[in-house]
Amino acid sequence: MADSAQPEALPPPAKRTDGFDALFETADNLRLGQSYVAAADAYARAAASEPNNPRAPRALANRVECLVALGRFPEARVALNDLERRYPRFSGEISLAREQLARAEPEGQYPAKAVSAPEPAPVPASKPSSGQ
Repeated sequence: MADSAQPEALPPPAKRTDGFDALFETADNLRLGQSYVAAADAYARAAASEPNNPRAPRALANRVECLVALGRFPEARVALNDLERRYPRFSGEISLAREQLARAEPEGQYPAKAVSAPEPAPVPASKPSSGQ
């Protein structure tokens, strides 16, 4: 006679605390609780843990938001530049981060992009003097 007992159910897998999803969720909770320093760090770690994750650009955009909330504008600009360099096709995240930084940073303190000096206007040729 065969044993009719059911096999024991396996316990659910343990939730990872070090992967992208866990870091991103932690960062979101910290940001919502206005713990911007810890949230900015967690977003950076999330993006670094899985740079090919489809939400990595969002993590970097949220990092910019946290740095802006802290008034750390130079760091926010570096984070924005990193986002633009690493994920140039993610225009939604880039636009969001740009807008947040532009609204908050002191006017004129940090130029949006490096701008070269304009070309000088040509000087009109003067008419030769007639000697009078």
